[in-house]
Amino acid sequence: MRSPTCRSTKSERFKSMSLTNDERVYKAIKLLVEGLAPFVDRMCRARFGDNWPDAVQRTNQGGSSHKVNPRDLLFLLNVMLDKWKQIFSKGLSPKDRNYIFELRSVRNSLFHIERFSTDDTLRALDSAKLLLKAVAADNQATQVDELYQDLLRQKFDQQPQGTRHQAAVAPSNDDGAKLTDYSNKPLDSGVGKVVGKRPIGYTLFGDYKPWRSGIGMWVDVVEQVYSRHKHDFLGRVDKLRLTPGSRRVLISGNPQSINRSKRTRAPGIYIEYSLTQTECVNLAYQLLDLFGYPPSDLLFNDDRAKQPAYSGKPANPDVSRGVDDQPIGYTLFGVYKPWRSGIGMWVDVVEQVYSRHKHDFLGRADKPRLTPGSRRVLISSDRQSINRSKRTKAPGIYIEYSLTQAECVKLAYQLLELFEHPAFDLVFHWD
Repeated sequence: MRSPTCRSTKSERFKSMSLTNDERVYKAIKLLVEGLAPFVDRMCRARFGDNWPDAVQRTNQGGSSHKVNPRDLLFLLNVMLDKWKQIFSKGLSPKDRNYIFELRSVRNSLFHIERFSTDDTLRALDSAKLLLKAVAADNQATQVDELYQDLLRQKFDQQPQGTRHQAAVAPSNDDGAKLTDYSNKPLDSGVGKVVGKRPIGYTLFGDYKPWRSGIGMWVDVVEQVYSRHKHDFLGRVDKLRLTPGSRRVLISGNPQSINRSKRTRAPGIYIEYSLTQTECVNLAYQLLDLFGYPPSDLLFNDDRAKQPAYSGKPANPDVSRGVDDQPIGYTLFGVYKPWRSGIGMWVDVVEQVYSRHKHDFLGRADKPRLTPGSRRVLISSDRQSINRSKRTKAPGIYIEYSLTQAECVKLAYQLLELFEHPAFDLVFHWD
């Protein structure tokens, strides 16, 4: 007989899966209030005393004051923004400030009866979780993450079977053939052959690492996934198997349950250490798949495919020469796109960054320049201010169209840096 606890957990999970996107966002807003209210109260009380809500309230142009409600999300977010320099910049980062802007827009959209798509909801939940973590509201952050993971699994389950593992096209091997797409199924001989050639490195979640061994890569994947899913990691990883039906435990909190255990840097997490290189690769992709990550989050690099280091600084000759060799594609924010042209990639970067920073995009996007001190406008809402304008799919946003390929690369990295995205969010792939 199942315990009442098991029935309750299953019931709660069913309710979570049946929520609409709007209901998920509304629950996240309630959790944000629970997590932010004590933090804002503590910070403002230390500066303004017990009557801090009256001290920080806004006034209209006519002199009338807004109604103060310390349990209202809009009030809390406005206080954090209005008193950012005075109070909150000392404990939070500029990225956290971006989350505040974004969540204020989410709150306004919800209360203006705007419908949320699945992608919009995932974005809102992720931003809420990150802001709650920043203010040390771990309990509420965990609950928001559960909403996020349930929706992510639901989105994955609704995808057609043949489209779930569309990996980014990785750099080629020595035979000139592109690396095989991976899935959670056992690896075929082609994959084993590529990995058997000892790559010089691998890219995990956009971070390039030099190759040590298959087991070293496997440990890294376990540690990185654990860091993102601490609350339910051990409860889910018991599904990993080398072969269907196998009872062999590969990841556990108990080293005695593993044949040959190795302790990881993740607290209390042990892994099976006696694995071949091919088994390590197989299990790494199974683990990514189990937690809803696409196979493109783990790519191998051979000697010819090591990515040059890009930054938001002017492109050096090596970078320009590499791009002039015509990449076969690029990965932007984890999504692989086939190469069209430098301007096509530049348009894509502008549109994707705009979609993440609508609230202050134009106020910041006028800073990218081809040369220091240049007055040439490259992004604007006024097409007349641009030498040769091209309209993007972002509403009312125009860009400079007459750019060389190297200039497009340079500006793309400038724009990512300006909005505090790491340079590895844009990676090129060569044939």
